Amino acid sequence: LLLIFLCSTLCMVSIHTGHTLGTSDVSGSKRLALLPRAAKKGFGVDTPKAKKTIPTNCPCMSGKLYRDCCRPCHKDPSLNVMPEQLARARYSALALKKYDYLIDTTHPSHPDYQDDRESWKKVMTRNNRGFRYVGLNVTNSEPRGQDLHAVTFEAASEPEKVAELPQVLLTRECSIYRFDGTWKYAEAEELKREVVKGASSVRQFSS
Repeated sequence: LLLIFLCSTLCMVSIHTGHTLGTSDVSGSKRLALLPRAAKKGFGVDTPKAKKTIPTNCPCMSGKLYRDCCRPCHKDPSLNVMPEQLARARYSALALKKYDYLIDTTHPSHPDYQDDRESWKKVMTRNNRGFRYVGLNVTNSEPRGQDLHAVTFEAASEPEKVAELPQVLLTRECSIYRFDGTWKYAEAEELKREVVKGASSVRQFSS
């Protein structure tokens, strides 16, 4: 207590007289001990880490909560889910920028498949930059033999920067999934893309 009192007195004297405490006044370790906990780590107050927000509704537009729909797939890519659910989970992963899941659920026979995951993720990040995904409509799901399955869907994305006249990129695709222990995305058939002006959701196209 006496040491703390003396140090406090010396600090007050230094403020009023302009005298700067030297190493002989208070040692570095003792000066550090006098600082608040936050200041020991650096000047200012500790900045709390930003918490990751988990969407309430699933981005795949299933009408279910994300935790009950695509999140279990995202947490464990090895889950053996049916192709339609896999198509939805991949769309949600694209919307949420979960590129590792997209890589894990792509079959090695796919033309875009790469062994270099980091390089592949950079390509995905670049292609996905500036877009948000606003709608998915699965129009057909059918088996093609024992180890192939086709899922046809319409997906909508739009620029993150809002324009005076909304523009939506509508993608129509028939995705082929191959079973190899688990279902994985193998190729795209009948891929079509078009820009639709004045629309805000893929649900408008299915109505």
